[in-house]
Amino acid sequence: MMSLRQAFAAALKFVRAHHKLLQQDVSSGVTQARISQLESGKNSATLETTQQVAQAMRMTTTSFVVTVLAAKDRTTPRQILSEALAELESLGLLDVDISEHVPDPSHPVTQKAANTREQVQKLKAEGHRHVEVARILGLSKSTVTRHWREE
Repeated sequence: MMSLRQAFAAALKFVRAHHKLLQQDVSSGVTQARISQLESGKNSATLETTQQVAQAMRMTTTSFVVTVLAAKDRTTPRQILSEALAELESLGLLDVDISEHVPDPSHPVTQKAANTREQVQKLKAEGHRHVEVARILGLSKSTVTRHWREE
């Protein structure tokens, strides 16, 4: 079985040749040197790089990844898609909108700072003085000052 890195290289070369594209045609967002390294199997691609390469070849990321997996498994993209559909169906994931289940990506510290800023601004708008806001919220004067200036 072919490694994923080799499969990526093979799929990239094949699709690029199929579309009659040069390496520089595919290098929007990715350097030509990087494309060359990917095609030679010297480097692995991140998802972001995979997306940029696919877009440069006028493909969706999904279609390109399916092509890579087909090369890896020495089968067709149709077979990969068929197996994926069956698997997702059996797992009950085929029609699930996963974006509805993704947690808020903000870091807890960032979220706490946003809440603090909101509280400080609310008390400021109510006419409380800087020192009063610090006392009410139990914050240091420097913390209140930082959030006081941000509107």
